[in-house]
Amino acid sequence: MSILLDGLNATQRAVVTHSGGPLVVVAGPGTGKTRALTDRFAWLVEQGTSADCILALASSEPAAAQMRERIEVLLDAPYEELNVFTFQSFC
Repeated sequence: MSILLDGLNATQRAVVTHSGGPLVVVAGPGTGKTRALTDRFAWLVEQGTSADCILALASSEPAAAQMRERIEVLLDAPYEELNVFTFQSFC
């Protein structure tokens, strides 16, 4: 079992290991959304998905920057550009 799943509650674990296509996570502040989404990004890379094929969207620029920083820490290989944006900047 991946170290990415350590310390996650059942809902967060379901987010990280979701086996379907796109996933939207909606929850209140302090519920672990950013942790679950960053772990999911790293989980997908660990499972063989190329990092440049994953899109992560956040509601604000500070949240997107924090998500990008956390993902960079979790990934073994350095990436020039990760697809982490705000909804507004992506659209």
